[in-house]
Amino acid sequence: MKKLIFLKPLLLYAFLGLCSTACNDDDGQVPMPEPEEPACRLTKIINGTYGPTVIQYNAQGYVTKLTDEHSNGTETVTYITYNAQNQAVKAEVHGSDFSYYYTYEYTNGLAATMKRYSQDGRQEDVRRFTYDSRKRLIEERFGDNDASATYTYAYTYDNNDNLTKWEILYGANVIGWTTYENYDNNPTPYSTLKGVPYHVCVYPYNSLGKNNPGKKAEAVGVDESGTLEPEEIFTYTYTYTYNSESYPTKFVYGGDLSGANGDEFEYQCD
Repeated sequence: MKKLIFLKPLLLYAFLGLCSTACNDDDGQVPMPEPEEPACRLTKIINGTYGPTVIQYNAQGYVTKLTDEHSNGTETVTYITYNAQNQAVKAEVHGSDFSYYYTYEYTNGLAATMKRYSQDGRQEDVRRFTYDSRKRLIEERFGDNDASATYTYAYTYDNNDNLTKWEILYGANVIGWTTYENYDNNPTPYSTLKGVPYHVCVYPYNSLGKNNPGKKAEAVGVDESGTLEPEEIFTYTYTYTYNSESYPTKFVYGGDLSGANGDEFEYQCD
């Protein structure tokens, strides 16, 4: 009998927000010009399964607080701290019965390392990030170094900088993947966020691009040799509703998730 590794559906969230800076030879950091302000600012995500997330900003427009409101009446609150270069350096997560935090280190203005710690300061996770010449995340390795790394995430993009494939590797074997296609020409809700660090708040994997996908195929169970089980490959479609500034305000699922609740998005627009 094959030993199967089951991967959680990608409705679970992962996150990426990178603040670009330039570094000189003595490692002094010079802030880059502020990015152009979006026409709208995302203020709330209402997830059909997990409930709403409320997003708060500082005076410079960077996300400083996220509040996940759960159906049982409890909340999970995330506080984000920035350095003088407007790079997120710490994210503290507090729930009703747990707390932990992330720290972020940068190389050439891009997040190079993320470390997760328990409330008492015990290191629980390390991830290292690699980028291509266009500053797109292409690899995420788990562990302090290559010798200790067991899992790797690999990301592939199209010429429009939209994510087309996400692969999960165990050692050298691909044990799961998700593909995205049929992108629209509209900006994602998450493109309005500034400074949100990786694996903290509200980014799904398909937001590693600038537009919204219309279709997703997902392999959620494979064996350790990378052999896929055909009955465990699912296909989802997305249908969007947009506001006057072309940002999605809602999507509904089709395909294998037909009838499932999609997400709704609320904005503050100029």
